[in-house]
Amino acid sequence: MNYWLIKCVPFRGSWQDILRNGKFEIYAVRNAQARNKLKTMKLNEEVLFYHSQKGNCIMGKMKVIEEAHQDKTTEMVSAEMA
Repeated sequence: MNYWLIKCVPFRGSWQDILRNGKFEIYAVRNAQARNKLKTMKLNEEVLFYHSQKGNCIMGKMKVIEEAHQDKTTEMVSAEMA
């Protein structure tokens, strides 16, 4: 089992938002290395949630409840062979 550290700026998603909503969805990740790491996360693996820029500390512990899927902020790209 892997353990993960997820870094997020509080104005985009805070620990208080997670407690209020009961979950946190990661989207709009443009960094290829970060996106590849997210794809390796498996169900029920442990995640530490880290506030960056303001607070700079681990706010709490979560677990993966859904594996990687198409980012809702992007369009699915399909290609046809000619």
